[in-house]
Amino acid sequence: MEHVDEEFVQLRYGNNDGNLYKCLWPADLAYKGGDPDLYKQEYGGRRAYELVTNEINDDYTDLAHFIDVLNNTPIADLPCELEKVFNVDSYLKAIAFDILDGNWDGPIYNKNNFYLYHNLATDKFEYIPYDLDNTLGIDWLSVDWVTRNIYTWAPSTEPRPIYKRLIAVPEYKDRFSFYMNGYLQTVFHPDSIFPYLDNLKALISDAAQIDPYRPLDYGFSFDDFEDGWDSALPWFQTPTGVKPFIQGRWQTASQQLLMGDISPIIHQVSHAFWPSAMGLQINASATDDNLTAGMEVCYRWNGQTQTCLDLFDDGQHADGAAGDGGYGNSLDFAGQTGEFEYFVRATDNVGQQSRQPICDWRTVYVGDAVAPLVLNEFMASNSGTYPDGAGEFEDWIEVYNPSNAPLSLKDFYLTDNEDLPGKWKMPNVYIPTQGYTVFWADSDESQGSLHTNFKLSAEGEYLAIHEKRGDGFTLVDSYTFGEQAPTKSRAACPTALVISSKCLRRPAQTTSHLRQFGRSASMILTSESRQIQRLTN
Repeated sequence: MEHVDEEFVQLRYGNNDGNLYKCLWPADLAYKGGDPDLYKQEYGGRRAYELVTNEINDDYTDLAHFIDVLNNTPIADLPCELEKVFNVDSYLKAIAFDILDGNWDGPIYNKNNFYLYHNLATDKFEYIPYDLDNTLGIDWLSVDWVTRNIYTWAPSTEPRPIYKRLIAVPEYKDRFSFYMNGYLQTVFHPDSIFPYLDNLKALISDAAQIDPYRPLDYGFSFDDFEDGWDSALPWFQTPTGVKPFIQGRWQTASQQLLMGDISPIIHQVSHAFWPSAMGLQINASATDDNLTAGMEVCYRWNGQTQTCLDLFDDGQHADGAAGDGGYGNSLDFAGQTGEFEYFVRATDNVGQQSRQPICDWRTVYVGDAVAPLVLNEFMASNSGTYPDGAGEFEDWIEVYNPSNAPLSLKDFYLTDNEDLPGKWKMPNVYIPTQGYTVFWADSDESQGSLHTNFKLSAEGEYLAIHEKRGDGFTLVDSYTFGEQAPTKSRAACPTALVISSKCLRRPAQTTSHLRQFGRSASMILTSESRQIQRLTN
């Protein structure tokens, strides 16, 4: 029942600025050509791939590129190229259950009913299932969904690259089978799901009996409601009961399953800077059909010699609890600058290996910022205290220049995402000596150059300033904040002198990319005191 919209993707991916496509029949993801506008073709007065965010830009370049990679990459190269633009692992989990519960009205059989979101945190598309009513035995196409083979689910005569090309990759086919086997052994096993269904029926029976809308749905009676759990109903689209479908599907899928030994599936790879040391923390975890014997991070500076360092699951390397499957370790960066690249590699107890990224490196630029800009103050829940030029009450961020000279912002960027340092380019304006500029974090750049392309989350998030240096970015200042009260601003002050509402760093020529100052002198200002300060300033 939840709408798939900006709020939906913000809650799940931490951003909502990417393109979100609602994909309806005949969205088969077949290649039409390199022109992005070819994918705007309409059917019955609507697009098969309907852009529901960023509609004014109406730019389908990202979707066209994804479809090109999906269709035209040789199968041997598909994992390397597809995982750059698509969250393959999440998709394999979703379609394994889709096929198991008989959802034929999705992308694989009926080229219908799904969303694709371009997640800007990873620069990859995410698959989102949608409209899952034609499941658990519902049929309109005279197909036996109970016995249909899990590896030939799609129509044989039509293109379905999102399924057929992935199943053609042995690694992906084995992983798909691994996830399906997990469902068959747990949540989709009759011993697990039948008690759940019995409890569900007991919970909703009284409401179903008096529901005034039920008779409008093909004339279903309350007897149909009760009988449909265990037997077929006298309607064309209900050839089997819910439980008989599950029992039969469980049996046939178990028989069809072809299990192969998978290599470790690496996930939750992350890096974070230590606040008080010149170091980088690396964390990751892995899933496998065998036991994970070990993990390591392999890295290099400026494309030079590769070095590998063990990651630990002992509870002593910022890895969580010992033995919880999470691995971690830290690297010393003292005296190093330039391009730092790394990947994580896992090995299981039968010698199978995998790495993430699968072919590339994750890149972090380490350097020195030339100017000491400061994230001085912000408000993440402006519900009626300080309006912008249009009279709207939007989130805002105050950037301060503590130096003794005016400073141009033309090479600086604001972001709320650690993986997107160049998310929003500041305008080419100057901040005067010991002056400040306020930016409106309202995701509405059409209102002027001081309005960013992202909003702040009152539930808490990351905020940073970066400077563009060559082909990379240098961190100038960053701050991670927790849940914010409405109409209250927070001064993101470093451990430094505070004058009025201004936070002044101790004198310094440069600010290291890795040297993040503490925030022990942070203070909370009420909206009223802030307005008084602005008048007096």
